[in-house]
Amino acid sequence: MSNSVSPSQRFTRRQPCPICGGHADLPQGKGVRCAGFLSADGEYAQCTREEYAGVLPLDERVMPAAYRHKLHGPCNCGKLHDPVLGPACPPSTPATPATPATPATPATPVEQPINTLSYRLLAADGALMGVHVRKEFADGHKKMSWQQHNGRSSLDMPLYGLPGLLQASPTTLVYVCEGEKATDALIQAGALAVGTVTGAGTVRQDGTITANMPCNASLRPLIGHQVVLWPDHDAVGVAHMQKLADRLVALGAEPPRWVIWPDAPAKGDAADYLAAGGTIEQLAALISDVPPTAQEDTSQEEPQEKKEGKAERGPSQATLLMAYASEATLFHDPDGVTWATIPVGTHRETHRLASKDFKRWLGRRLYQEKRVTAGAQAVNDALLVLDGIAANDGPTHRVYTRLAECDGAIYLDLADNEWQAVKVTAHGWQVVSSDAVPVKFRRPKGMLPLPAPTRGGCLDALRSFVNVQSEEDWRLIIAWLLAALHPVQYQPGLAIPFPFPVLALSGEMGSAKTTLARVLRALVDPNTAPVRAEPKELRDLAVSAHNSWALVFDNLSHLPQWLSDALCRLSTGGGNAYRTHYENDEETIFDAQRPIILTGIEELATKGDLVDRAILVHLAAIPDEKRRPESHFWSEFTNAHAGILGALLDAVAGALAALPQTTHDALPRMADFALWITAAEKTLGWQAGDFMKAYQANREGANSISLESSPVAERLMTFMEQQAEWNGTATELYDALTPKPEDGKPQRFPTGWPKNARGLSGTLKRLAPNLRRVGITIEHYQEGDKNHTRKVRVTLNNMSPENASDASDASEEHAKPENIRADDTLVSDATSDAKRSSDANDSLSDAHRTQNETRATPEYKPVSDASDASDANSRALSHNGHGYVPAWKSRYEELRRLGYAEREALAFAMKESNARAAVPQLRQEGA
Repeated sequence: MSNSVSPSQRFTRRQPCPICGGHADLPQGKGVRCAGFLSADGEYAQCTREEYAGVLPLDERVMPAAYRHKLHGPCNCGKLHDPVLGPACPPSTPATPATPATPATPATPVEQPINTLSYRLLAADGALMGVHVRKEFADGHKKMSWQQHNGRSSLDMPLYGLPGLLQASPTTLVYVCEGEKATDALIQAGALAVGTVTGAGTVRQDGTITANMPCNASLRPLIGHQVVLWPDHDAVGVAHMQKLADRLVALGAEPPRWVIWPDAPAKGDAADYLAAGGTIEQLAALISDVPPTAQEDTSQEEPQEKKEGKAERGPSQATLLMAYASEATLFHDPDGVTWATIPVGTHRETHRLASKDFKRWLGRRLYQEKRVTAGAQAVNDALLVLDGIAANDGPTHRVYTRLAECDGAIYLDLADNEWQAVKVTAHGWQVVSSDAVPVKFRRPKGMLPLPAPTRGGCLDALRSFVNVQSEEDWRLIIAWLLAALHPVQYQPGLAIPFPFPVLALSGEMGSAKTTLARVLRALVDPNTAPVRAEPKELRDLAVSAHNSWALVFDNLSHLPQWLSDALCRLSTGGGNAYRTHYENDEETIFDAQRPIILTGIEELATKGDLVDRAILVHLAAIPDEKRRPESHFWSEFTNAHAGILGALLDAVAGALAALPQTTHDALPRMADFALWITAAEKTLGWQAGDFMKAYQANREGANSISLESSPVAERLMTFMEQQAEWNGTATELYDALTPKPEDGKPQRFPTGWPKNARGLSGTLKRLAPNLRRVGITIEHYQEGDKNHTRKVRVTLNNMSPENASDASDASEEHAKPENIRADDTLVSDATSDAKRSSDANDSLSDAHRTQNETRATPEYKPVSDASDASDANSRALSHNGHGYVPAWKSRYEELRRLGYAEREALAFAMKESNARAAVPQLRQEGA
C-alpha cells in the first residue's frame, strides 16, 4: 500500500468508499462522513468509519483514524467486500480495537449466495446503461445491487428489454412486468415483454409507492402498443402497476389491461406462472380490463420479536419530499422556467419551483406527515430532481399575470385567498374557482386582491371619483379602463399584440392627477405600490412590467428619449433581453405589453411616436371648497368598487359579443384599441361614433402639442409659408432652417435643435406623421444620377403646387365665416361686420365655458383657465392662411371623408379644434 496520501485519492461523491458508502464531501460530525481513500494498487480501502471496522485495529502507519479493509477475498473485519457494487451489508457492531501487538482474530465465515444473476440494461441504441445484480441465499432472502453508469438513477433508466420493444410492430401486444426475472421468462416463452428496472421498490409508511417508477421518457415507447400489465401478486406490485397505468394514460396511451392469475402464490409473477406449467396461449383467458385487488402479503412476515429487534432505516427526507411533490402538477413555461401547481386547502396555486412558496409547501407537507423539519440539503436535492422532471417531462404552459385569454374567454385573476378568477365571455361573466380556470396565474409580490364584482352596477358611480372637464374626457377615461381589461392573446409560437394606449394626465398642482391614477389602477390591478417614480434604466422598467399588469409613473417632470421609446414598445409590443446575473452567455428575456398611466404638471407625451399612442387628458384645479378628506374619499370608493368593476365587466362582455361585427372605414394607428371600444359603445349607452369623435379630437390636440414642442416643426412651418414646395438635399434644408447668428454675437441654437443635416433628416422622419396632419408632406428619395444623391421634398397640402390653389378654393367655400354663428350651426347670413364677428366670438367663448361647467361633476367643478384657452386659440390661428391647412380645416376634411354632411362637418371641426377665436380673423382675411 502506498504510504502517501493525496487529495485526489480521497473518496468523493462520484467515488464513495466501498466499505461504508461515505465520502469526504459529506458534512462532518453526523457519523456518515468517510475521510479515507483507496490504495494505489486498488487492493485495499482505508475507511474511517469505526462501526464498519469489526475487529480491525487502527492503521497508524498511514492514517491515525482509519481501518484497512481488504477488497478482494475475505477481509479480516469479518465481511466480504465487493469493490464494484459497494457496501453490501450493514455495519458490524463496534468492537474494542486490539492493540497493535495483539494478532487479529481469524475472519468469520461469510455467508455466500447460492445464485447470482446479472441483468444488463440496454438503451435504444444498444448501449449499456447499467447492470442489476441479484443475489439469492439459502434461507430465501435476496439482495439487489445496482451498478450505475454515468451517475444515472433508476428513475431515468429505460425499460428492461427496450430494444425488443422498439423492433416490434407498434400494434403488438406487450406485457409489462416487475423486474427483470419475470420479463426474461416471458421473452424466453416467445412473448413481447418489458420490465421496470429493479421491480416495484418498497412501501412507505404512508402507503405510497413511488420508488423505481420509470420517468415519462422511459414510458413513451409503450404508447401505441396494446399494453398488458402483470404485477406481482401482492399489494406492492398492484400499487406499483396502478401508478404506472395512470402515467401511461396521462401521456396519451389507451388504458392498459391486466393479467389476473387467480391461483397465483404470494408474490407470484410471470416466471412462477410459466414454471407452474402455464403457457402464453392460455394468457388470453387471464387478461382483464379491471385491475386486480391489492392483497397484503403476510405469508413471509418476520416474527414480531425479530421486527422489534431490527433497526429499520426509513426513506430519506429528499425521497419523502419527492413523494409529496407527486401531488403537484409540474410543468415549464415557453422560456423553460419550471413551475408547480399545488393543492392548498380547497384550491390550487401556481408557484415557481425555485420560489420560497413552493419550498414552504414541501416543508409543511413533511412536517404534517412525519413531524420533522426538512433539511436544506434534502430540499435542494429534491428540487434538483423535480426541476429536471418539470423541464423534460412536464407539459408547456404559459403563466399569466392578472389577465389571460383562453378559447375566446377572458379570465381576470381576483388574487384572493381562494385563487378565484372572473370568466368573461360574449354571454356575460361569472366568478369561477381555481379548478375551473384553464390558465396558470402567478402572484407577484405586491399584487392585491380585487373585490368580487357585483351585478347591477353603473359606471356613472365612477364619476364622483374622477376629475375630468368634459364628456369627451370621460369617454376616454372609460376607454382606457376597457382597454386595460383586454388581454394579450397567444397562439403556439406567436403573440397577437393588442395596442394599449398610454394615458397621460396633466394639470396644475391640486388637480387630483395622482388620485385619478390610483383609482384607475385600483379598478383593474390593485397593488401595494400603485404609483411609482420613473424607472432609472430599461431593466427596472422591464422588471416592473413583468411583475405588474398596469403601470403608473407619477409626478414626472419630463420623459427622456430612452424612456419615451421604451414606453412605446411597452404599449404596442416589444421585448428586452439582458445578460443573466452571474452568467456569461445566458440571457434573461422580458417580453410584455402593458396599460400605462403617466402623470405630470406639463404635457409629457411630446415625441411623435409616443403621442400617436397616447390619450392626453388635462385636469382642472379643484377649488378648496370642493375637496374631500382622503379617508372619506377612499372609503366611498371601496364601497362602490365592486359595482363599478361589475359594470366594466358588463361592457367587456358586450364588446366581445359585438366585436366580430364592428368595422371602421378609416382606422387610426391604434386600430385594435379603436375597434374594441367601438364594440362596447352600445353596452355603455353611447351613441354610435361617440368614442371615435372624442378620440380623433384628442389625437388632433396631441398632434398640435407634438408640433409645438419641436423647434424643427416650428421653423419648417414658417419656412413653408411663402412656398408650396421645396426640394433639395438635407444639408441645404439644414442651412435654410438653422437660425443665423446675430451680428457680433455667437450662434445659438434652440433647445433640441439637431446638430447636423443627418440629425435633421431623422427628426423630419419622426415628425412626418404629425406634419402630414397639418398639410405638410415630407418625402425622402434618391436622384437617378450616377451619385444617387439623397434629397428631401417638402410639399404643402399633400398635393402638387399647381393643384394647391384649386384645392384651397374648394375648401375655402366651406369655411366662410358668415356661415358660422355662436351655437355652432350654419346660417345664411352673409354679414361681415367686425363688431358682429367679435360678439359672436365672445358668445362662443361663453357657451364653451358654460358647457364645460355643466358637464363637470358636482364634486369636481372645473375652473376655467384663460391662459389655456388663449394658447389653444393661438394654436388654431398659427400660420393660418400662410400655406398649410389649420387643424380645424383638416378635421373638416376628415369628417367629410367619414360621411358627415358639409354643415355638420364644419360645425364639429370648428368646435373640436377650439378654433372659434379664429372667426374674426378669417372674416377679415376673406378665408
